[in-house]
Amino acid sequence: MTNLWAFLLQTLSVTLVGLLLLVIKQLLQDKLTPRWQYAVWTVLAARILLPVQAGSTYALLPLPLWVETVKTAVERHLTSAYTDLYAGVRISLPLPWVRGAPASVTDWLFLAYCAGVAVVLIRYLVAYRRLRRLLRRGNPAPEAVIDQVARVGETYGLVPCRVVVIPGLPSPMVCGLVHPVLALPEGKLVNDPVILHELLHIKHRDAWQNLFWCLCRALHWCNPVVHLLLNRVGNDLESLCDQRVLEKLAGEARRSYGLSLLAMANDQYPRAPGTTSISNGGKNIARRIEAIARFKAYPRGMALASVCVTVVLLGSCLLGTAKPSLDRLDSWNTAGFAEGGLEQAQSIAITHLTRCSTVAGALDTYAKGLMASNRLYLMMASPRETRQALEEACWREGNLALPDPEELVQVYPIATDSGWPTAADPPQRRAVPYDVLSRDYGIYNLSQEADGSYTALLTLRADQHSMEPTWSSHSLLCCPVRVYWEEGYVVEPAGERSLYVAPQSEDTYYTLFDSWIDDPFLPPAKVYAAEENGDSVEIRVLQKTTVARETPETEDFFGISTQSFSTVPEPDADFGETSRPYYIRYGFTGTQEERDTLIYLCVQVMAMSPGEASDFSEMDRFAADVETTSTASWSSNNSSCAVESIPPDWDGEILWGSGLSTDGSRQDLPFPENFAVRVLWNGQEHGILTAEEVTAP
Repeated sequence: MTNLWAFLLQTLSVTLVGLLLLVIKQLLQDKLTPRWQYAVWTVLAARILLPVQAGSTYALLPLPLWVETVKTAVERHLTSAYTDLYAGVRISLPLPWVRGAPASVTDWLFLAYCAGVAVVLIRYLVAYRRLRRLLRRGNPAPEAVIDQVARVGETYGLVPCRVVVIPGLPSPMVCGLVHPVLALPEGKLVNDPVILHELLHIKHRDAWQNLFWCLCRALHWCNPVVHLLLNRVGNDLESLCDQRVLEKLAGEARRSYGLSLLAMANDQYPRAPGTTSISNGGKNIARRIEAIARFKAYPRGMALASVCVTVVLLGSCLLGTAKPSLDRLDSWNTAGFAEGGLEQAQSIAITHLTRCSTVAGALDTYAKGLMASNRLYLMMASPRETRQALEEACWREGNLALPDPEELVQVYPIATDSGWPTAADPPQRRAVPYDVLSRDYGIYNLSQEADGSYTALLTLRADQHSMEPTWSSHSLLCCPVRVYWEEGYVVEPAGERSLYVAPQSEDTYYTLFDSWIDDPFLPPAKVYAAEENGDSVEIRVLQKTTVARETPETEDFFGISTQSFSTVPEPDADFGETSRPYYIRYGFTGTQEERDTLIYLCVQVMAMSPGEASDFSEMDRFAADVETTSTASWSSNNSSCAVESIPPDWDGEILWGSGLSTDGSRQDLPFPENFAVRVLWNGQEHGILTAEEVTAP
């Protein structure tokens, strides 16, 4: 713990878990054994030892969100040295340490807490050393007492230890971790069950457990609830030892043991670490005597029940079931907040606690931030410098929504010559206002770089309104991005954005952006080409990756359920399927005489793996049908075929698209080594070309 907020989150979580345990223990007080009544405190110990992870799931109450909200509202007015305003509360260890000099009120408060921990630990150390000196000054125990201790140990199979007697000692106690010493009141008769009690403490190393709980008390010295909880822990430890004693006694011996406890009821018992005492206060001894009166031999099956209850509590208290909901960020996106409003602080706190754990989650969050013009979404998936600027804008403007974008982009009008869309050259670099549509997005050419980062082309559908009237308002916005790890995966622009603008034909719009063939004009991942004997082939291969995300069901006017696109980010999403659409351009480069004799043309394309031989037998039926087919295309099994009758005004090109089959969600699917291309002129094989990879434009 390095700041006040980390301590508050940790101690509040410990308090919440401890109170829950108290309630459950009260409900099961007569149902489960004293062993379970003490063993269940292992849940509290785990909560104290394990740091609360504010960015992960949490149980019971949203303590991380509450603490982060208060931190966000308070620290924005301070310049703290210990607290990072733009990051969620993080706890790497449950132990406090100070980094540098304090610079704010919260830093000084944390420094005061650390000083309190040191003071408590010093007090414990001083108390323990005093006890050890007292034991060293103690008188050797009489032979009769030594024989009594040896006899009790031999009777119950316990190892005796060194025994001293001390004048004025109120009750027997054990002090020491490695070499424990049994201290008895001088001049008082101590019966066998009391000695048995202390020897059982030694056998089960209860002094070590007492040391651990004292350290826990020091870490949470300013939390009165934790002090109450640890008092109950100490009482349950003594009750457990009582249970062990009673299991070895019978009849009248049990009754006399209760009377011995009653005779030792006083509040003068050691609180030093590394010690145990049969007396732990008058009120606690009264509870222990009540437990002795209820003593019974529990059935063996209760041990299994105790373990099951403890495991369930451990899982629910440490793993949790809830995370900050991102749905509210969507509803707050267009709301105007008062300066310093609690809702505004809470919405920003959610972004501090939510980081993208996967590359797919970062791309999904970033894309939906652009689609919804939502600063909060972008904060969760942006590098620190960008997050700071976005957060400061949120506080300054009292609004979470981004202003309408208007930036310099490369505008590509889409030409549709020969019925096929391509990006017209040259592009127009201009400032264009546009609105991103919340319909869907695409991820193209995702690849991992040598430094571990990822690059991709993010595509979003947009409306733009500044082009000439001959152009429609439907456009495709392409954003080159880079994804890398920085307290979670983040996304940053990796180049200038491009805007592909469709003509104002509604049919062209749907051809470009709503059909399966929506990306032929985008930059390819790889390009393959070949030219030989009058035939020219260029194949452009893209890689399209989807994100496996939730798609809520909606019902239309007729009550038919359909899957709709969710605009809520999924920071932990995984990638779905990877597809490899490729686009083929065949160009005739023969002589005019050959062109005049060309009536039918068939082009067959096959993606080739290393060492694979081409086999066009599956596509022979297309070659046989060319004389009865005017225009057709077919693809299957990583192969594709186009058949076209040649009109008098043919421009010398055939353009069509296909796709490479993929194996589910494999991201490492290799690209083809090359493409085998078979060309048939008028039904006769003219040649087989090998399209090799060339440098992509």
